[in-house]
Amino acid sequence: MLFGLPVEAARAAAAAGDLVLLGCFEPEDPPHYRCVRDHDWRVVDEDAWQADVLAALTRNGYIDDGDDS
Repeated sequence: MLFGLPVEAARAAAAAGDLVLLGCFEPEDPPHYRCVRDHDWRVVDEDAWQADVLAALTRNGYIDDGDDS
């Protein structure tokens, strides 16, 4: 699940079913994942979740340039 203005790779990942785009307003305790039946859940290991998001983006054309600004 990804909040914020999506880059092109995020739009492609969402179209491929690899990522869920949820808009710009992130709730206080946002979920990390959503299944095909629309069940949402959080995980303890946020590093693993971030790696999953990056993998989904990378599969869909994202290139990490190292600029976190």
